[in-house]
Amino acid sequence: MAYSTELIKMFQKVLNKKVQSNWSHSSDHGETTPLVSSLRIPSESEIKKRKIQNHVIQSLMYMLNLTIGYFLMLIAMGMYSGHFLAIVLGIGFGYYFLHILTPDFYESISNKSIGINEDEHLPRSSNYDQI
Repeated sequence: MAYSTELIKMFQKVLNKKVQSNWSHSSDHGETTPLVSSLRIPSESEIKKRKIQNHVIQSLMYMLNLTIGYFLMLIAMGMYSGHFLAIVLGIGFGYYFLHILTPDFYESISNKSIGINEDEHLPRSSNYDQI
């Protein structure tokens, strides 16, 4: 149950990125190529419909996540340390394993973010200078 809270959060992030990347794309109305359909500017009513659909989905996922969170709080308030430990470990493992799968994780560990110069892969040392 605790793992599912992180699953819902990850799904919300993925959905938000997908919606933002497809904001200018519309459903296929008889265009023959993906290029033509991607260049078509959606009408105001289509944009409004997409915003409403996205907001409804986000609201439902928020309500589900909040409900699960309150159930986990009730379980933790039962004062049984085994259940409390299971909740903490479930949320921790869920965060760890699910956030590795997101594209943000790989961007955060890129060479630029950790300060590695692409020309230098080995640390400078007098031992390397002798080789």
